[in-house]
Amino acid sequence: MTPPADAANQRPRERERLLLYLIPGLAALLVATLFTLAAFNLAKARQANLHDAGRVTQNLAEVLDEQTARALQAVEMVLVNLADTWAQVPALRDSGNPEMRALLKQKLASLPYARAVFIVDAGGVITHHSDPHPAATTHFSDREYFSWHRTRPHSLYIGKPIVSRTTGAWFVAASRRLPTADGSFGGVIVVALEPRAFQAFYRSIDVGRDGAIELLHQDGELIARTPAAPTWVGMATGSNLAPKDLARSGSRTFRTVSPVDGEARIYSARQVAGVPLMVQVGLSEEEVLAGW
Repeated sequence: MTPPADAANQRPRERERLLLYLIPGLAALLVATLFTLAAFNLAKARQANLHDAGRVTQNLAEVLDEQTARALQAVEMVLVNLADTWAQVPALRDSGNPEMRALLKQKLASLPYARAVFIVDAGGVITHHSDPHPAATTHFSDREYFSWHRTRPHSLYIGKPIVSRTTGAWFVAASRRLPTADGSFGGVIVVALEPRAFQAFYRSIDVGRDGAIELLHQDGELIARTPAAPTWVGMATGSNLAPKDLARSGSRTFRTVSPVDGEARIYSARQVAGVPLMVQVGLSEEEVLAGW
């Protein structure tokens, strides 16, 4: 039996209405899927940018770690050589001896990151200095490097940044103990490391418009930085969160906002082997994500 014409015509119209309902839904689902994929790809690209920035900072921090370690090895070699000369040539120990001063100046010339070399006797008074007119009457027995060497005969000391009592400039003391003939404490020989010399080197490294490079004591006190931040030298910059992890792993990559300038950066920090210093390199998050 043939179905009525109206029933036969109704079925196509029902399919058309169904399609009219389904097409917008399918289109919306397709758009939502495309947006989800786009968001996923954007998030993935963002993460990739941050990861790449982390790798760049890690590589730069490793280079600066090695550079700092080499500089300090050169300083230690000079200190050991001068301490040996001091022990072997007693005539040089006379206060103000011009030959000793000439030797200190010669050694200083081989250390690009140092500003001065001087000797403090067991009483805490400077007896020899690479500069021509040191403040010989100023006492230094309260300095940490002085008390450190009283009980550590063979240790290299690297201190926190301090202000020189002879020039008023910031420096970091690298020092060794000077023995007497019987091996007792005879004073200290000090190389004054110059923060501005490290800053000059850091300026030659491209870390972008808002990147930063920092040399810090392991307790977080800033020693040198580019861009320069002279009012922060000797102060904890907030990056002292890193050494807790550095003590275990030797390196760490993290994101933080710098208290020095308020810039959000991806940092990598590295402990300099054998000394209480760390270097860290930061790239600006805004610059890293600009393309994204």
